[in-house]
Amino acid sequence: DTLSLLAAIAALFAQTGKEKKAIEIIGFILEHPAASGDFAEHVQGIIRSMKPEPDDKKIANARKACKECDYQELISGILKDLSE
Repeated sequence: DTLSLLAAIAALFAQTGKEKKAIEIIGFILEHPAASGDFAEHVQGIIRSMKPEPDDKKIANARKACKECDYQELISGILKDLSE
């Protein structure tokens, strides 16, 4: 599904040093109503895998920003980052 794909992309960004973009995607995922339970734990695991692990303030800011985040805008940003 779409959220799983976004989580995989966030993990890819996290592994390639694009922490800011990974956190932005994770914030979007965690604010989505379908992201709960085991899936939310999986996404939190992506955060914990980042070295250094981002602080709670960065995550909270990303979640807050993504409450107003537009899906199309998020996807456009991902495509732009992937093409760089």
